[in-house]
Amino acid sequence: MYLRRRIEDLLADLREGRLHDSESAQLKPEIEKVTFQPDGSVDLDSCSPTLRSIARAYALTKSQTPNQPARTAEVATPDARETAQLNRELFDKLGQFFQRVTGRAPNKFLRGSEDFSASIRRLGESMKGDQQSSQVVNDAFVELYKYLRESNDARLRGALALVGSKLVLGGTQFFSNSSLHAVRSMLLYCDTVLIADPVLPFLEGQPTNSRFVLPRMLEQIFFLSQLRPLIDADLPYPAIVVFPSYEKLMQAKDLHTQDGLELQFLGLFSHFADATFEDSEELYEFAASNQGKLITAIESNQLLIPPGGTGSEPFGEAVALIRAAHGVFGTTEFKQQVQGMSDMSVALSHIGDRLIPQFHLAENADSLGASPLIAVPQQWHYFRLLRQVERETLVRQGILQGETGRLIEALTTPPMEWLGNVPLEDLVTLRRDLVNEKFRKTLGGYLTELGEADDGNLDQVTARTVRALTNMMAEHGKDVRKITEDYQHKHSQTAVGAWISAGALFLPTFPVAAPMAALGIFSKYVVDKVGEKRTLKKKRKTLMGVLAAAKAKG
Repeated sequence: MYLRRRIEDLLADLREGRLHDSESAQLKPEIEKVTFQPDGSVDLDSCSPTLRSIARAYALTKSQTPNQPARTAEVATPDARETAQLNRELFDKLGQFFQRVTGRAPNKFLRGSEDFSASIRRLGESMKGDQQSSQVVNDAFVELYKYLRESNDARLRGALALVGSKLVLGGTQFFSNSSLHAVRSMLLYCDTVLIADPVLPFLEGQPTNSRFVLPRMLEQIFFLSQLRPLIDADLPYPAIVVFPSYEKLMQAKDLHTQDGLELQFLGLFSHFADATFEDSEELYEFAASNQGKLITAIESNQLLIPPGGTGSEPFGEAVALIRAAHGVFGTTEFKQQVQGMSDMSVALSHIGDRLIPQFHLAENADSLGASPLIAVPQQWHYFRLLRQVERETLVRQGILQGETGRLIEALTTPPMEWLGNVPLEDLVTLRRDLVNEKFRKTLGGYLTELGEADDGNLDQVTARTVRALTNMMAEHGKDVRKITEDYQHKHSQTAVGAWISAGALFLPTFPVAAPMAALGIFSKYVVDKVGEKRTLKKKRKTLMGVLAAAKAKG
């Protein structure tokens, strides 16, 4: 779809006279070769490599043409304290919604030794056929939607304006217990953890394939509300900020998002299947004629991780697990749709779904000037796969040396101890006391240096930074022990030994290229290079990936 849209856009502008006569004359020989399918769409097989490159380059020049901004009234941007207050109000509204629907506050929802799943099933049984409960739920939805619609803009502006060392949580579409643990694990290693509002997607009005919208929504609020002590604390700087990211809406309405998702998907398979895919149609055609080769690529690189799986399952077993999950959680319409799909189509669709949060994580990190934080090991695996594609692309283009690429990969597996299991009440105290501030400032300096690198000095800066980070990690183990010992002396009743957790690690990622100059649609540079560099964002401010492993306390 990506390439077809580009070619059809070029042809439409040509028909409407938006190109110069000389440019139209140059295009004529290539356009005369184009044929169309019965539905009127372009037949990609008839499009020459030259026309494909020109169409991509033309789209690039259009995207870089500045539009005259509309005149809008100036709106004040919330400062850090106002942003913190906006988040307190959000947590108040979410808590009120939860209590209206369930009859209990989030922190009092569980009974005895029940976990959330058992408690929500009990609630569901009690609400079956209860018309009054249905009306309460509908009213609560309307009220929450109204609040979010009125407050989202200010909360987003506040998040964008925050300075300091920031992480943004992503890689998954839900805020779960693993997400909660990841956030807690990194609160002494950054100034602010930014969390894309996990409730908003349920209220954006976009279709869903899940039968369990309300339970899923309540689950997001339940786990998010565990962070309430940090939201309520009067800290020098907000530790947690929840912001609206409009991901579902962007997927449905925004062409940049749709193109980005498709290019990410195609880039992954082009790399691991050792082929070139410029449109999803080409990938599916390849899958039909080279199924064995594609299955080998999927299995050998663990591209397909089914629900409850590890990625090591044989292809057929993985697909069966995916179908089984759809049978339990999918709507009737979605289950019927999946039943009519081939195993390969189910697999490709599932991999595409796994990659969607990765795209949004990169976009959020870029726009917020933050570093990615990933909570779920399976999503960390996809994060690393995409970074591998980008890293090896840069090595192939000569922007990074092979040795530097190996240094980056080695940095993904160092032993590291983190203050990751600190109880929330102690986290508040440690944040107030600015504990571990030196580590945060040192890390922030490295991130700044990486963010300012371009394709001219990227290799040199990367090698220096990776070595410095490795040394810093080695020293950090001593700092962790000292912090826990100091705190133990002050709070003799607190067992701080369990604070230390393993499994959090850094991964610098380098999808960097200097902004590509728009030299004219038929410039040889653009025609040659736009395809070569299509996987690289023109600029990426955030180059540090972070994993906080979802390791249970104790």
